[in-house]
Parts: sequence; C-alpha cells; structure tokens
Amino acid sequence: MLNTMRWRHYLLFIISFVVPKLIGIAYILFFWFYNEPPLESFIIFMIVSIPIVTYLLWLSDIVFRLEKVTTQYNIRTNNITNLFLAALILAVAGLSFLTIFVIFDTNCHSDSLATGFAFILPCLMLCTLQAAHMLNIAENRRWISVEHSLPDFVLMLFFPVGVWILQPRINQLALKQLD
Repeated sequence: MLNTMRWRHYLLFIISFVVPKLIGIAYILFFWFYNEPPLESFIIFMIVSIPIVTYLLWLSDIVFRLEKVTTQYNIRTNNITNLFLAALILAVAGLSFLTIFVIFDTNCHSDSLATGFAFILPCLMLCTLQAAHMLNIAENRRWISVEHSLPDFVLMLFFPVGVWILQPRINQLALKQLD
C-alpha cells in the first residue's frame, strides 16, 4: 500500500487535480488537431477517477496507519476502522458499478446517476468523518468525541483546500510514528 502519510501536500494536489486537468487539455487538443475524439468514455473515466482514487487512498492510509499510532497509546479504535472499511467497500463497489454503467450505457439517464450518487455519497462522507476522527484521536493521544472532528471533516471534504492544511499535520504524525 502506498504511504501517503509521508507525501507532501503539493504532490497530493498535483496528482489529484493537475494531472486530470492535463489529461483533459490533451483530450481537447487531440480533438482540435485531428477532428475526431479519442476514446471519449476512457478519457472521462480518467479525469473523474484519478481524484477519487487518490482521495480514497489518502483516507484509507490515514485511518489504517494512524490506527497503529493509537494502539501505541492503548486507545482502542477497532470500531472506527471496521466502520471505515465497510463504508469504503460500499463506496468502491458503488463507484465501480456507476463507472461501468456510465461507460457502457449510451442511454444513461440522469435519475439512475442520481440514484447511484445518492448511494455513494453517504459512504464517502462516512469514510471522511472516520478519517477525521482518527486523525484527531492520534493527535490528542486520547479518545475524543466526533464533534471535535468536524472542522477536520470539513477540510477533508473539501480536499483541494484541506490537503494544504491537513497534510503537514499528517506528516508530523508520520514522523512521530517513526520515532
């Protein structure tokens, strides 16, 4: 598994947002020069999936690596990890189904997409809340309530902004884990 806890914030930002934009620009230039679109569904899949996959890897790395930190302080976080894992599996399954549905179905209706996102969005929000809660538990070295994790939850939810604020804190926790 990738250790995103030690990555710098600018690297996460570049992988999540700059690379998909460059793929989109390359798609537009290819269409402009050759007057025929390349594999349109594949390009759209790449533009959409890279940020989501990076975000889910980042969240799962936070939860599973910080669980090791919290066990050093004798804090039991099994419920957080199990709930995160269940929500992550449901979110990945829903995203996979929705991606396959969008790529291969040319008669894609907006109500079926809305239903898919209505299933996936609570799972992603629960994953984000559990990661923010685990981050606060590891920083405070004691069990805290979920309400104290809401500011970090909002920062994680708005990933392009939150990664610049949260990743230096996560890097400090990763360095403490090595000591």
